Amino acid sequence: MKLGLFFFLVFLVCTLMPAASVVSAGQGEYTEIGEYMYLGGNLYEKNDQLYFITERVVVGDQRKSKYEPIYLKRFYFYDEDKEQVDPLLSDVIDRDSWRPISKFFYRDKNNLYCFSPSSEGGYLNYLKGVDPDSLKFIQGDQWQIPKIDEQKRSFSGDYLRKDFDLISWYSSNGKDVFYRCRKLESADVNSFRLVMDEESKWTAEDKSFLYEGGKQVKKNK
Repeated sequence: MKLGLFFFLVFLVCTLMPAASVVSAGQGEYTEIGEYMYLGGNLYEKNDQLYFITERVVVGDQRKSKYEPIYLKRFYFYDEDKEQVDPLLSDVIDRDSWRPISKFFYRDKNNLYCFSPSSEGGYLNYLKGVDPDSLKFIQGDQWQIPKIDEQKRSFSGDYLRKDFDLISWYSSNGKDVFYRCRKLESADVNSFRLVMDEESKWTAEDKSFLYEGGKQVKKNK
């Protein structure tokens, strides 16, 4: 009797527990995983493998949308030769120095990381060959270092600042301008500024061009 009750409880727990998925970003490879350890900043670890958690929409009706957790295990570089396999998070990220600097930007001692959300779960990539300590983000017409109050962190390491999401998509190392984790080849760092209102993250201009979402849309007059 007791043995039967035990197996019934095991069946009930397995049936009710939601399944998490792991995706190799951009390749659509999903596998089931079990327990994992949360490292902070949406980063998880299991068996020395790192995963970045995000969500994808599984029901399209906006009033009844449901979300499924997705665990990204690889970076995705959409503008590079896809014959090359995207690197594993575990081979790049430094666990000890990983931390968020806004809702969609993260850093460790070596790199700046950019998360691009989408209804399919989004993807994570990083800015190669640029010292993260050299980067500033444009706010209005000023390049600024994000101000993070270390006293306003939750127990998991996530930041709780009210203006946490207001950081722009554009950054610079003083020489080049980047949109998310992609270099803007023609952007002029000295005249670069955001346009529209102060909460705009994606519309900017310099002395020569107007940019929408990191793309040149027209020349400035």
